[in-house]
Amino acid sequence: MPECSDTLGSEWWKEAFPKIVFEKGYFSATKCHFGAITEIDVSKKGITEVPHSVTLMTNLRTLRMQGNRVTLLPEFLGNRMPKLKTLEASDNRIDHVHHSILDSNIEKLSLKGNPVYSRLSLAGLNLTKAPRLMRRDLPQLTHLNLSHNRFSSIEAMDTLGLLQLQVLDISHNRVTELPESLSRLRLLQRLNASHNRLTSRGLLSSALPLLEGVVSLKMIDISHNLLTQLTPVLNRFPEVSRVGGNPLQSINWAFSRIRVVREDILEQLSCVTTVDFYGNQLTSIPNKIWDWSCITHLDIGFNHIPSIPDDIMRLQNLKLLNLGWNPMPIINPKLAELKNLERLAMMNLTMTEVPKWIGMLPKVFELYLDENYLTSLPKELGNVTTLKELYLTRMPGLRTIPSSFSQLKNITFLDVSDSGVSDLRPLLQDGKRPSQLTRLSMRREVLESAIALFGNKTTYYIKEKPCRGYVRCNCNSATAETGHPSYVHYCRSGIGASLRGV
Repeated sequence: MPECSDTLGSEWWKEAFPKIVFEKGYFSATKCHFGAITEIDVSKKGITEVPHSVTLMTNLRTLRMQGNRVTLLPEFLGNRMPKLKTLEASDNRIDHVHHSILDSNIEKLSLKGNPVYSRLSLAGLNLTKAPRLMRRDLPQLTHLNLSHNRFSSIEAMDTLGLLQLQVLDISHNRVTELPESLSRLRLLQRLNASHNRLTSRGLLSSALPLLEGVVSLKMIDISHNLLTQLTPVLNRFPEVSRVGGNPLQSINWAFSRIRVVREDILEQLSCVTTVDFYGNQLTSIPNKIWDWSCITHLDIGFNHIPSIPDDIMRLQNLKLLNLGWNPMPIINPKLAELKNLERLAMMNLTMTEVPKWIGMLPKVFELYLDENYLTSLPKELGNVTTLKELYLTRMPGLRTIPSSFSQLKNITFLDVSDSGVSDLRPLLQDGKRPSQLTRLSMRREVLESAIALFGNKTTYYIKEKPCRGYVRCNCNSATAETGHPSYVHYCRSGIGASLRGV
């Protein structure tokens, strides 16, 4: 019947069984009777989506759709078809399955040969327990994202039977401890447990069994929790790493209210590459860190650390160093020996002058000097010819930039907003605009002179309101103000680029 085919779709109606069109005999009026259909097999028919019209088959029990090009299993398969018991959807291109399907009455769910068979995201669904079918029908999951839900425990997430898991994101939940049972996930490489309610006591009882079992762990993020101190059992990280042959590479303890780090906790670590202590309450840097020659990223910003010891020179592989927001008016000159340093943040250190040794750093391309008490900059800063981004914001006492800035041939972005700088001519190179300069951020009063100097090949940003902390105004959605060219943007409030999070 054409009308049945038109309603359901030709391939779907063709393969539907049983078809009843003459319910009361051959001489009665025809009718599609979709409710009589219990089985459909549309395997290898080139289908790209599941039409909503399948919900008309209220008694459908079996749906076979292997070997097609479907990318999504829609919500109605889970909550509008209560009698569906078998769903075979292997060898498609499915990268998303609605969580209602995983919590439905389906008894047999086949997703093998799809991206979702190994990678599943159930983020932001306000879940308090894991869908019923997740562990049973997706045993080969390697990546699982359960972030931004309302789980209060790992057990409620039902992850412990997913023995192939390599990446587990449980951030932004209400978890108070990492249970010993996580040690079953021996292939786990990355664990993100940030933004939960973990406490030092919650880690103390579980960390040791966890680390003894998870021999492949490379990264753990327990930032934004309530730790206050690092428990002694965490010194088993390196032991476990050596057993698995994959040394722990990244530890994130940011925003965890940590006041003290016991040296014995870090005693055996040697090849950590990324260490993040940002936003804690430390007054000194643990001495053991200076033995970690593998470190490339060290973030100790937003603590109470007054000085950097000479041992900093031992970190010769360091590429990123954030010292910002510490009471550190004088910077140890040994930093000049960090020849591989590429990104350096020294904002809000109460500095009154920039050390001259800054010109001895051969690879720095991103430099933050914001929110200090600077009134001038050293000419040596012009020797950092690799510099691409320079931030000099919120320093009203800084009124000039040195003539040596003409040597900054690679500069792409200069931010002098909320500072006293009004003359940008030192940036000119042989009287011309630096060829790489694409963005300038400044006060409104400087705009006209800047356009006269650098023309329309540079984009200009004017911040209407000062931004606080490390947050920068967001210009992505700003539009040009009437009367100005399209390459002038007035930035509103919001979060933009910053050193952290990159």
